[in-house]
Amino acid sequence: MEIQPSDRLKEFLELKELSFSKFALKIDAPKLIYQANKYIGEGKKSTLKGNYGKNFFKVDLNYNWYLTGEGSMLLSEYNLNAKQSVPIVADTTVLYGLEESDEGLQVVTKPIKGGLINVKDDQKIDKMQNEISELKGEVKVLKELCFEIISDKINK
Repeated sequence: MEIQPSDRLKEFLELKELSFSKFALKIDAPKLIYQANKYIGEGKKSTLKGNYGKNFFKVDLNYNWYLTGEGSMLLSEYNLNAKQSVPIVADTTVLYGLEESDEGLQVVTKPIKGGLINVKDDQKIDKMQNEISELKGEVKVLKELCFEIISDKINK
């Protein structure tokens, strides 16, 4: 019999000594708390996908391993010094900035596709770390700007 994601999830939960309900809370999926019998155990065909899967990183679970059985179970097992590929858990969207338009201030987002980041190129890693630092600075500025805008609207 082929090993299903439900079997891999059971293996992960046993390794981490987590109940399914604690797992559900940690991946921000409280709706799943009482649905363990649907997602864990031998022969179960239901698979946690989409919004659930994108939060697996919060419990150190490799979403690719959960779905396919390929790679390491734990994301922490990926050793960046070994210069291997690291999975991005799922397609996601990140805040990119604010933009003025005819309708007022608009939030601009930037999609990031799930897949593999090849970490063989240290220059790319350095560049990404610099971009992350810049984005953190932009987020701080945006938060301050949003606070000012909200304060102005309240005071009017």
